Amino acid sequence: MKNLKSKRATDLLIRTVLQKYGQKEEIEEFSRLTKSGLKKPEEKLAEKYFPPHASILSIGCGTGREALGLMGKKFAVQGIDLHPDMIQEAQKNKILSGSSANFLLMDACQLGFKNARFDAVVIWGCSITYVPGKKNRIRILEEVKRVLKPDGVLILDTQSRNSRWKYRIYFFVVNPWRKFLKKLFNLGRLEPGDRFGQKVSAAESKGKVFFHMYSMKEMIDDIHTAGLKVVECRSREELEKDVETPELREKDYFIYCVVRKAEGVFSPPHE
Repeated sequence: MKNLKSKRATDLLIRTVLQKYGQKEEIEEFSRLTKSGLKKPEEKLAEKYFPPHASILSIGCGTGREALGLMGKKFAVQGIDLHPDMIQEAQKNKILSGSSANFLLMDACQLGFKNARFDAVVIWGCSITYVPGKKNRIRILEEVKRVLKPDGVLILDTQSRNSRWKYRIYFFVVNPWRKFLKKLFNLGRLEPGDRFGQKVSAAESKGKVFFHMYSMKEMIDDIHTAGLKVVECRSREELEKDVETPELREKDYFIYCVVRKAEGVFSPPHE
């Protein structure tokens, strides 16, 4: 009964994501952004960490911006997404661009690929944060580890819940309360770090969407729990300006993590 209740709560949260990203306004906006190619941090990290002609899996590929951008860098890319309309639009963009990228409808918690299939995996657009449940997000990271080749690379990005004072205050108040309700009464569908937002793009679509805001420490802890090794974490601004500002890293809204399928220990920063 407890597991059934938890599954229903997760399904309700996933529904907000599917409904948000399935709206015509969002699909059109993400499709428009496909033409813009890779963002500067994505391009810099890909050039630094991906071997020539690497086979890459793009999780949460949407309408194909990242996958098609990586194809332009002579990589072989497979894109997957949970929303059928996004995959359909990605297929259209593939044809328009003359690309040979592949796109499949697939749940990242159960990747339909053999072990050690890819040289690299990307989870960009903060896609992992739209997955409800800590266990599910760690499950995705475990699946990534499984499909990566030895010493393969994962690059993902996430919003930072320590980037604004309003987020810090909000989670300072609600996180202990959520932990208390879960521990004593198993109540509440939201976990610490969860919230709802209105916008996922510049489009003016209806409804709120679930997402999880990570602290950098929590992100690194989840990566380690999945048996992966963190190579580096950098803010968007650090990557764009090619600077090192660890003291300001979590003040940026976007954090990028580079991860390897390898042995090793990375000391997480203090919360």
